[in-house]
Amino acid sequence: MFIHNIIKATIRTIIFTLFMYNYSICASACNNIHNTYSNVNKILDMSERKNTIIFSKILNELDIPHDPNDIQSIYQCFKRFRRASNQERWQIKPVVINEQQRQTILNLISELNLIQDIHASESCFQYALILGATSPTIKSRIEYLATEWNNGIRVNEIVLLGSNRQLNTEKDYSERILRGVFEYIINNNLANEKDIITITSVLKDANTDYNQQFALAKEITAKNHKLQIFSNYLSTTATEADAALAMFHIAAIPKEMQNLPVSLISAPDVKRADNIIFRANTADTINYWMNNDDIKKTSVLAVSNQPYVIYQQQVLYNQLKNKFNNVDIIGGKDNAVNKLAKIELYLDTLALFLHNYLESGN
Repeated sequence: MFIHNIIKATIRTIIFTLFMYNYSICASACNNIHNTYSNVNKILDMSERKNTIIFSKILNELDIPHDPNDIQSIYQCFKRFRRASNQERWQIKPVVINEQQRQTILNLISELNLIQDIHASESCFQYALILGATSPTIKSRIEYLATEWNNGIRVNEIVLLGSNRQLNTEKDYSERILRGVFEYIINNNLANEKDIITITSVLKDANTDYNQQFALAKEITAKNHKLQIFSNYLSTTATEADAALAMFHIAAIPKEMQNLPVSLISAPDVKRADNIIFRANTADTINYWMNNDDIKKTSVLAVSNQPYVIYQQQVLYNQLKNKFNNVDIIGGKDNAVNKLAKIELYLDTLALFLHNYLESGN
């Protein structure tokens, strides 16, 4: 099975280059790329004493004893909130705290840049890396890159990073996504007249059953080879990589971004301790992409979302420092923070950040 997954991932690692314009026109999107090395843009610098103090205050609020002057002690305390290697974020058990604790912790977390929009420190990059996630999150990351594009950020190529994680019925599909698929089919005239009429009717009827919509999408996308991207995404064997490609096609992005070369990277499962096989994580997908001999070691802009930016920024630092001239990361704000923000997600992110920070040797 492990070898099968590697073969499957290798087959899926295909370059999807979108040529609606000549490549030379696409590549001219960003010519001002740095040719000298600069450090990864550090969003959270642990050399600053104030940041260690904030970590300590969070532990104090949770009534967890620790040495406030010892980063190892702080990490060992946060480690209890770190999810297991084979656990997805939506499977983390809730942390039970009162409302006062919750508000205090959220205020402290905000000081660590886990909530607000994170923007690029420069304007030109060779690659935009869309980091893997659930389907709706991948779509939002692509659209956040589009927002930054509209604000003047430019990249020459887009890389969709994904793993062999099997898609989750509840987390990776939604009526909004199905609507995006239907609209793509109509806008590109990729179905017969009868199916177009049916789709149009579904889009107008807010009461159409979700399961019926899903079945209709599967049926129509299976009819046209030009819709294979969506047929793959809607299949029972669909993976995170399949989702990434589908989300790119339905995301609301400028035409100039649509015309950029796009690569899909599907990292295979990996063996960790005791030869246990796990799906590839952020570091694994980046390393798998790095095995491509054609990569230009110039500049990278990773695209994430809150509250994961600082953790994934540290992973980028660990994997790409001294290998690229410039490495940066952006991410949209956490819109759930004013609703029912899940404190356990923030604590897991802080634990992962500390793990990768200490692993880097600073």
